[in-house]
Amino acid sequence: MDPSTGEAGAITCSPTGAGTGDLCFSVSCRPGEDLRLGLILRGGALPEGFDATIAVADGQPPVTYGFAADGDAFHAPIPMDGMLGRLRWGDSATITLDAAAGGLVVPLGLKGSADAIGAAIAACPVPGTGALADPILDSPPLDATPSDNPAGDAIAANEAFCTDGTPAVGPGFLRQEDVDGDGLNDAILDFGALTCGESHDYCGSGGCTQEIWLADRDGPYRPLLSALIEEIVLPAPGEVLLRLDGSDCGLSGAEACERRYGVRDGALVAAP
Repeated sequence: MDPSTGEAGAITCSPTGAGTGDLCFSVSCRPGEDLRLGLILRGGALPEGFDATIAVADGQPPVTYGFAADGDAFHAPIPMDGMLGRLRWGDSATITLDAAAGGLVVPLGLKGSADAIGAAIAACPVPGTGALADPILDSPPLDATPSDNPAGDAIAANEAFCTDGTPAVGPGFLRQEDVDGDGLNDAILDFGALTCGESHDYCGSGGCTQEIWLADRDGPYRPLLSALIEEIVLPAPGEVLLRLDGSDCGLSGAEACERRYGVRDGALVAAP
């Protein structure tokens, strides 16, 4: 948080390579205002309004946003189009300014963005609603392909990924419980139990990747949830309690954060 303005959010800066200093990109909000995207060109000038295209290195198409002058910075509103989740979990991105803004093409590293953007999401209202964003429900929908054996697929992927050590599966990787209340055992995967030598590549400061796959009487398992999670608790069939990093509740990372959800028609919904 910036103590001079009260603005909360995440920011990263990269050199433009064009003799105009650094381009700084932010996801932030001022008190009482909605979450927004921001750009500042240090050592250079930008027009009053311009377009910037964000391409995250995740195989999905780039998205263009319109930025307008706002004090010393330029801001764009955030539609709920999944970009926040892509920036949060991506490894890198590229921002391309339009010709009016010099046509700069600037690569951005996203290391540490999971925690930083998670804190911004938790602290700032969802655009147009005035309510705090939910880092789970406001992530992009899962596009994973249904699987006959999600646990086996995950183990095989870890074995393929692990080229500098010995892949292993520890205790607690697979739980089989009825998550959605349909009488079938669903699959809960804790990727913290997948290792490569001494490395835990699926874990970070916000917990470890955990997934829920729903069983289907008429076909393969369907993905419900994949996120960095400290613990998944099932109070009752059709109810899910997630213990998350404190930043997902607008707290410090070490503080307790719990969010409750229901499972309806194969999707997570806000708990009543």
